[in-house]
Amino acid sequence: MGQVSFPVYERSDISRNLGNALQVNRTLVSADVIRLQYSLLFNNETAKIWEKEFIAKMKTYESSLLDIAISMSQSLDIELDSNVSGDILWISLTFTIMLTYASLATTGTRINCIADRQNLGRAGVLATILAILGSFGLTSAAGVEYVSLVGVMPFLIVGIGLDDVFILLSGLADAPLTGSDGTPTDIKERISFAMATSGVSISITSLTDFLAFGIGSSSSFVSIRNFSIYTGVAVCFCYINQLTLFVPCMVINERRAEKSRHAFTCMKTKSKEELKNEGRSTLYQFCCAGGPANSPEDYSNFIQKYPTKFCQFLVGHTVGKIFILLVFFTYLGFSIYGCLNLKQGLELQNLVSEDSYLYKFNVWNKQYFDDTTPVSFNFDKPLNYHTQENQNEIASFIQKIKGDEYISPHFERFWLSAYSKSPLFNNSSKTNFIDGLKQFMQYRPDLANDVAFDSSETSIIASRFYVMSNPMLSTTDSGNLMQNVRKLASESKFSVFAYTPAFIFYEQYVEIFPATMQTLGIAVGVMMVVTTIFMPNLFLVVMVTVTLVIILLGIVGFMPFLDLTLSSITMIDLIMTVGFSVDFSAHICHAYMSVSGKTRKEKVHQALSRSGGPIFNSALSSILGILMLIFSKSYIFLSFFKLMLIVMIFGLFHALWVLPLFLSIIGPMVHGTSENDEEKTKDDKADLKLDEKNNLPLKKVEEGTKEDENKGMSASDKQTKESEMVSSEKSHNNKAKVNDTTEDPEYSGDNVMSISIKL
Repeated sequence: MGQVSFPVYERSDISRNLGNALQVNRTLVSADVIRLQYSLLFNNETAKIWEKEFIAKMKTYESSLLDIAISMSQSLDIELDSNVSGDILWISLTFTIMLTYASLATTGTRINCIADRQNLGRAGVLATILAILGSFGLTSAAGVEYVSLVGVMPFLIVGIGLDDVFILLSGLADAPLTGSDGTPTDIKERISFAMATSGVSISITSLTDFLAFGIGSSSSFVSIRNFSIYTGVAVCFCYINQLTLFVPCMVINERRAEKSRHAFTCMKTKSKEELKNEGRSTLYQFCCAGGPANSPEDYSNFIQKYPTKFCQFLVGHTVGKIFILLVFFTYLGFSIYGCLNLKQGLELQNLVSEDSYLYKFNVWNKQYFDDTTPVSFNFDKPLNYHTQENQNEIASFIQKIKGDEYISPHFERFWLSAYSKSPLFNNSSKTNFIDGLKQFMQYRPDLANDVAFDSSETSIIASRFYVMSNPMLSTTDSGNLMQNVRKLASESKFSVFAYTPAFIFYEQYVEIFPATMQTLGIAVGVMMVVTTIFMPNLFLVVMVTVTLVIILLGIVGFMPFLDLTLSSITMIDLIMTVGFSVDFSAHICHAYMSVSGKTRKEKVHQALSRSGGPIFNSALSSILGILMLIFSKSYIFLSFFKLMLIVMIFGLFHALWVLPLFLSIIGPMVHGTSENDEEKTKDDKADLKLDEKNNLPLKKVEEGTKEDENKGMSASDKQTKESEMVSSEKSHNNKAKVNDTTEDPEYSGDNVMSISIKL
């Protein structure tokens, strides 16, 4: 065997087909891997079927001499679908876990078979499942294509649904059981209270989630757009189901409890004392005793009770505040460092599981071969190639391309250059040029596909030539290559465009960062507007918005630590996090605005009592909802799990620690009394006591006068006058109360089948 030149051998670049090649003086010495490529017919059903059969055969092929890795044009799509379809089992397990958790989280610490709310937890999960099914049905019927990314939607929606459930149940638990006159409140009043407080809160979060996905649906990436449409519709259905299905279930449950009916059997039952007096067994009392709830404590459970108390303790003490600030500034430091080191792009081997044949092929491709790609420049309109002027212009154009920093100067495949060096070349006329070219193509069939003739074969209607890129060392290089060659093509005097199948992947390297920043910027602005509508306090709106930005900074900053890059897949996850990042902070700020308190510290304490437990329950349920994804083989699901996990952790940290800390220091005294007002009230009370002491003799004189007046009255007259005095005193007190109230304001070119053989 003679010597083999390298990298070009017999007019062909063989560097792309030899891995770990060793060469001396442009002569090939050795190579570890040989890559064989076969091109099949494009858009041909028989070719697609042949590819699948080839893969099925080669997956079972074994050799004691060769180690083989294989790939084809459909491999990535098939493997992605296979991964997502195989994870349906985890969706089923997730719903089972959520049903169990919802039941436990709605069970009170005290065993009360009448006040028990487990059925409401299960009703909340049912409403969420119906929302998911409704989204799949309606969106598919509307013709929106299902993409693999939609597979994570159920895990997302189940967390959103249970968040709404816990917030609504918390509002119902806080509803007063007696009115201002001491009479018991009815079901209508308690449900109205819950909807006036918690109903507004879930409206804020549902609208922000819906708008976040609405913004995502405008993306230029089809996968992101379709995923956002499916999930946005599911969020809408989830909110509607909470109002039309879950709230009626709350009413039914309240009616059942009011009539002292058992939570499971709906049979009439009695309190523990009554059953004990009747001589019932301890087991019977445990399973059947109960009564209507007398206080919010009857609904509380250890899952939300103790985390809330811990947060109240931490925020309420100086040492706790210092600890929170230290953790917060450490979080900011890591977030900023991570943002500065965030990488873009998507490794193909990460898209499939490690036991996939395509994973092995992609690993070999990265390990043994330089990341170079041939770029074709395509003349898409008829051109007089036989004229010397056009030939010179084309030659100058090629030299300009090969002078680019990302293009190799050593490779060029152009039929016109090869033809002009042939003895068959004749450009005396267009006819002679075409005739000579046809004869030349018989000797160079490798160039035949680079020229397209018209139907009469007397004119060239399109043609192309190839250059080779330099090795791409980063995704930034790949994006720059694509932009440079496109710019060169646009500057040519001819109608020409640059193309390579790898541009499908390079496209996201260029577009993903500005698209992500634009989408997140719009989302933050929209969230701010929505929060302003539902929470008309400028300071709290600013607090929610700043918290959202800081959480997003943390999510992006921690991506490098989780081995994640900025890609079309993680962009979807970032869009999702906008809604979740708003949810928790909106809940705590809305609770702070709604509760009453004389000091900021007291208002923060009450806000945590109202929303701390539901927020913790919501985050924990969302984490449980995505926990099964840790066993998934799909990179899409795993990246979703990682980002959702840190979203929940960061959301909890800011909602239960950071925001309460700042609210306790600089929070507005909305619907409450400020500390200055409290001091003023104390002074007023002291003045009142002094006035009472000074006016005591006058009161005695007045009382003596009244006694003298009453001596001459009959019993009925005295009673009438006393009634008038009582009525006058009540009126005076009511006015005083009113006056005392104060408010501070994928590869899609030809079908290509590849085989890599390791020697």
